[in-house]
Amino acid sequence: MAFKKAVKAGEAKKYGATPLLDGGVYDARILSIVDLGMQPGSPQYPEPKPKLEFRFELLDEFMVSEDGSVDESAPRVFNYEVTYNEDGYMDEKANIYKLIAAIPGGFELELSEMVGLPVSVMVQKYKKASGKNAGKEDNKVTAVLPMKAKDVAKAGPLINKPLFFDLGEPDLAVWNKLYKGNPYAHQEKIMASSSFNGSALQKLLGIAATEVEEEEIDDGFPETDEYEEHSGPNATVDTTPEVEVPEGELVEEESPY
Repeated sequence: MAFKKAVKAGEAKKYGATPLLDGGVYDARILSIVDLGMQPGSPQYPEPKPKLEFRFELLDEFMVSEDGSVDESAPRVFNYEVTYNEDGYMDEKANIYKLIAAIPGGFELELSEMVGLPVSVMVQKYKKASGKNAGKEDNKVTAVLPMKAKDVAKAGPLINKPLFFDLGEPDLAVWNKLYKGNPYAHQEKIMASSSFNGSALQKLLGIAATEVEEEEIDDGFPETDEYEEHSGPNATVDTTPEVEVPEGELVEEESPY
């Protein structure tokens, strides 16, 4: 089949305004799995957690070219991040458990073996809350479900090249294929992770590890000299009365500069 238009190496293919998908369940295959390392938590659960990013290639939904035609060489792709426990424990209510349960034979497989397998994804519309596109409507995956057996039998293969990246055993060739160039891209998120410092990936990239200073623990007691000055039989006592500040009134402190 001849190309409709040649695309030079390094030139991004341009698409028109691809319409949003209606909320619903869509058949897909797992396109990639990327270990992001330790990532910040959410406002509700602020504690940092290790995360995996799954990407799904939809089987029957495609991008729209600039001329308005559907480009069946460019399937729609969605990402979905899940937290996990490093010891492998999964609560049945956790998103990672539900995702693995949706993959055929998921609990018997290594992560790398899950790439390419069929699942169904729940896609919903939402409004972006922040950034330059705040208020703009978009699609996102909200859940991963098992694909129906009758649909698995006729599911087509992946069109894009599959990818698997393990931060614990990094492959430089795979690393170079990860998205980069903005704070939300794979490489930037991984390098900003606390898991990156001292990692095998950092050494592979030839980046020197930074020393992490130990935090001083405040035990609530003053330094020795100060404690000795204000304690014991010869201690001086400050008898200056405290000034009560009416509620809601600001006290301006003298600037040290």
